[in-house]
Amino acid sequence: MACFFSTSANWISKANKFVPYLLHPECVYSISVSASAVRAKVSLGTNPWNLATANQNLASLAEKYGGGGHQRVAAISFDPAEIARAREVARGLVKLLRKSKT
Repeated sequence: MACFFSTSANWISKANKFVPYLLHPECVYSISVSASAVRAKVSLGTNPWNLATANQNLASLAEKYGGGGHQRVAAISFDPAEIARAREVARGLVKLLRKSKT
């Protein structure tokens, strides 16, 4: 299962990347959207406490959108004005990860 959260429209500029797993320990992956003055960012992560079904290479997924990373964590950066595009990409990644056998 993949969990999604966004801090891009809130006063929260930084969120601990492990909070989604605390709130939803059943999640295998998290996908988040954040915004700053220099970029909009989609972050992908794997729950380190729930690796049993984590079979997706997140770097490979991010590379399809110009991002990169590692098998367990990755990110995609966008121009700050492209926050809507970042959200669209994040929604697509959530759908893809939810369809996978995780």
